[in-house]
Amino acid sequence: MSLPELPAIDLTEIVASLQDGILLITLRNSRKTNSFTEKMSHDLIRVFQWGDADDRVRVILLTADPKERAFCAGADMEEVIKGSVLLGRKEDSEDG
Repeated sequence: MSLPELPAIDLTEIVASLQDGILLITLRNSRKTNSFTEKMSHDLIRVFQWGDADDRVRVILLTADPKERAFCAGADMEEVIKGSVLLGRKEDSEDG
């Protein structure tokens, strides 16, 4: 079963499905060995929030595309160098 409430969300770097109470979230950023991007972060937050609000969800399972050689390569360093909000910028912190 696909997630009926999520079609408006453009999930490009993850895939989410719900079956038998299991919300399966699969990382899908194959161009960079599933490196964690800002888009992936936003997608995950939206799907986690959806899962938290839906009583059908009993378990959340986070996995990666089995064709990938790694679960997640870590943060996308190109985004980190550009100052992505993924890891926070000075003006985004409480101290800044």
